[in-house]
Amino acid sequence: MEKKELLYEGKAKKVYRTDDPEVLYIAYKDDATAFNGLKKGTISGKGIINNQMSNRLMQYLESKGIPTHLIEERNERDTLVKRVDMVLFPRDMVWKKALYLRNLPLKFLIKMTLWEIPF
Repeated sequence: MEKKELLYEGKAKKVYRTDDPEVLYIAYKDDATAFNGLKKGTISGKGIINNQMSNRLMQYLESKGIPTHLIEERNERDTLVKRVDMVLFPRDMVWKKALYLRNLPLKFLIKMTLWEIPF
């Protein structure tokens, strides 16, 4: 399956359409920013690390019976994923939630669904 039209480009990745409307092609970038985007640069290999870290996390969740969007790691920088509808939260809510959740044991977090996590 090959990447087609670019759907989205962010700071860390590019998302492409594929032949299958239910599959997306993710290409991780080496771009880096700091100070809320004021400083920009490139870190060689960052995309490779981000791709592999994301995929290992998804594989771990799947090994615990938690379904993910991961389909296949194409190479060290690119991955195929299932198209999903994302639940979006305000950025400050996500940050505050992350600060709260980082103190909970991973075993506890894995058993919770998004809707069970207290805000």
